[in-house]
Amino acid sequence: MALNDASTQDMIDLAGIMGLHSMINQEQYHAAVTNKSDELDQDFGWDGVTKATPLKYFPPEEPNLTDPDEVLTKIVSQDDEQKEVNLNNVLVSEQTMIQIFEALADNEVLSSLSLANTCLTDWAAANLTRTLESNDTLEKLNLESNNKVEMAITKSIEQNKTLLKVGIQLEFNESRNRVAVHLQKNLDRIRLKRIAEKLANRGNVTAGYFAPPPGSLSVWKKASTPESEYEYYYSDDEE
Repeated sequence: MALNDASTQDMIDLAGIMGLHSMINQEQYHAAVTNKSDELDQDFGWDGVTKATPLKYFPPEEPNLTDPDEVLTKIVSQDDEQKEVNLNNVLVSEQTMIQIFEALADNEVLSSLSLANTCLTDWAAANLTRTLESNDTLEKLNLESNNKVEMAITKSIEQNKTLLKVGIQLEFNESRNRVAVHLQKNLDRIRLKRIAEKLANRGNVTAGYFAPPPGSLSVWKKASTPESEYEYYYSDDEE
């Protein structure tokens, strides 16, 4: 009797509460469980096609066009309007960065400084620590994604073909993955050379089988490692 008198919206709410997702779309289900049915389009009834809500388009973030030299000039001149500085994703030279930090030591206006992904060097960071000791105005500081040191270590490891083990705690996933892949390549390279030496020393020994005609196993007489480090060879009987 209750269903006979139920409206279309009541049926949608009931389906949402019972979890019948295949009978209603995402907007109807969300409106049912959050009790916001009034916000739905009332012309869209029970017979509507069940489908996912289209994804919203978010335009790509515009590049940061902030000029570091202009920022430096305003910090030095104690510009009253320069209360926030955003240099995120801007490649700032070490010299300019150090000058900004030195000027910031006496600045009494700037309260927010964002330097994410600016390739901040260790020497510039050391100057920043001295600035923070004397600056009482800065309230917010963002230094995210300045992993230049880890990237330098990663590149150095990738250039070494004999390193087999690295005892260092890397913070970023990209660095950890690249180091792990390269160490595995070095291990495989040594393994490949060892197998090549075994094959070269084995000669025409066939472990009890009839030896093939001379010259038919010329490949066994001269074994060498592949030219490409990506050509791996795995032997099941290797100890």
